[in-house]
Amino acid sequence: MSSGSAAEAKTGRFPLWVIAIIVGSIALSLPAILAGYWLDDYWRMDTAFHEVEGPLAYYDYLEWWIGTDSLHWWGHPDFMIRRLQPLGSLSLFFDFKVWGSNPIYGHLQSVLWFVLLLLGALRLLRTLLSLRAAHLALAIFALGEIHTMPLGWISARCHVMGGALSIWAVVYYLAWRQRGERRDLVLALLLLVLGLLTVEASIAVAAMLLAYELLGSTESRRQRALAFAPIALVGAAYLILHTVLGYGVHHATPAYINPVLEPGLYLANVVPGMLALLGVFSFGIPGFLRIMPGGIGYVPMVAGLIGAILLLGALLRARTRLDPAQRRQLKWLGLATILSIAPALASTMTEGREALLAGLAFAAVAGLSLRALLSMPRSWHRLAHVSLLCFGFFFLSPLMRVGQSASYIGMSKTQERIGKESRIDCAPGARAFLLNGDFPLGLYAPQLLGRHQGIDVASWDLLLDPQADIEVTRSDVDTLTISSAKTMIAEHLMLGYAMGVGEVFDRGEPRATILERSERGPTKIAFTIQHLDDRARTCLLYYGDGIIQPATIPALGETVTIPLEMSLVPPKQ
Repeated sequence: MSSGSAAEAKTGRFPLWVIAIIVGSIALSLPAILAGYWLDDYWRMDTAFHEVEGPLAYYDYLEWWIGTDSLHWWGHPDFMIRRLQPLGSLSLFFDFKVWGSNPIYGHLQSVLWFVLLLLGALRLLRTLLSLRAAHLALAIFALGEIHTMPLGWISARCHVMGGALSIWAVVYYLAWRQRGERRDLVLALLLLVLGLLTVEASIAVAAMLLAYELLGSTESRRQRALAFAPIALVGAAYLILHTVLGYGVHHATPAYINPVLEPGLYLANVVPGMLALLGVFSFGIPGFLRIMPGGIGYVPMVAGLIGAILLLGALLRARTRLDPAQRRQLKWLGLATILSIAPALASTMTEGREALLAGLAFAAVAGLSLRALLSMPRSWHRLAHVSLLCFGFFFLSPLMRVGQSASYIGMSKTQERIGKESRIDCAPGARAFLLNGDFPLGLYAPQLLGRHQGIDVASWDLLLDPQADIEVTRSDVDTLTISSAKTMIAEHLMLGYAMGVGEVFDRGEPRATILERSERGPTKIAFTIQHLDDRARTCLLYYGDGIIQPATIPALGETVTIPLEMSLVPPKQ
């Protein structure tokens, strides 16, 4: 299937290129690899989490979130996040239960899986492309920002594992289609099943191979349909099992979408989500920026549009340099990029970790196009085109990856500081209410405090995720009214429904009443908390100076101001 020439095959540079690319890729994520635990990692280290979820269900949050009051008062009553990923869960079980508290073992396991993923990518690319085009494509893929989170965050390792298994499944499927040996088909199906049991995004294998059978294969329609049938059966069986067992997401916030139950939300995310991913693939612009308010939320999509225009221009310019077989490869790899993006579009954050196969197909298209451009006669416009593509692939994307990777160290240290240095004086069995703090802090603070200080409270509630300074007023014996100049609670991210003025949320304490709101969300909320002055029952806290501290309950009619401070940003020293 390769279109490489004999001359290219004899260059002898293959081992050095591979070693350099793999080592270079790992080096880009070295800051994150050296970071400790953060975010979901603290949940999964919690002994109670092990007991509730078990070693095969670390990605099944339903019982845990409901049982530990981690959803807070604004959570939808029908909330559900259940992911069928038992093998990915099992790998985390060894990290957090068997190997203990040292994160180096977890990072080492992630690195080994990542090496396997890159070797599979190389094998696939060398099967499809000439040696030089394959090396270009491998460099584009390996140095890309899409690997930052799955390689640097232990809880996201399932994407590296599933990606490695998925890529090798594609390798063996194409080997079967080329050689016809049944052993290759069996290996492809086995790897696909293992990949699906590791991470749900592995369903993208079926999408990628469907693109091959539609546009890549030269056999008859009947032969292609029969060849694809085993993959289709495995995929269909998995989706049926997934549904029957009650897995999936529902009312999980607009950040996570169920395509079956919420098709409108999913379809509305297709174009912006696809553009954002193209921005990740082309320039390494993090997809999570889409959830940021203001103009910054459009940056990933604008970058994706620019990247798409540049790549399309390269395809059109290089077309004359490609033979019919290469053109056919471009067609099916382009379709594979589009189709295999589908699983990642079930999140409005549109992060690259969900689209590793799509990223590989994109890299193959880019590598083949760039190789063809480089073989064309020299001209200033060809030089400008190549320079812009190389600037994105080989400078900006790796640079963004280093920056993102380094930020993980900051987040890890910040959260460790919160766990170790926070001053909590809650009485045993008291209910804890955190007046302010961003959403991640509200979710993970109980585990941070429990791990580092052994603090345990009866319940934990984050009252607000403020976007500006807040004013807290004691408006009644058991009522605190909190107001802000900007929207409180990142409603565009965390809520599946709008909060109307006068609406009361009464699901136990606290009871929240929306008093005022802007176009984006609430700006004034009254919280009713019984026994507010009883320190044995109620523990009022706030986040400030980089730690969680006891909050002074205002006197009746008194107002106190709490400055904005984000827990994911290291405090100024």
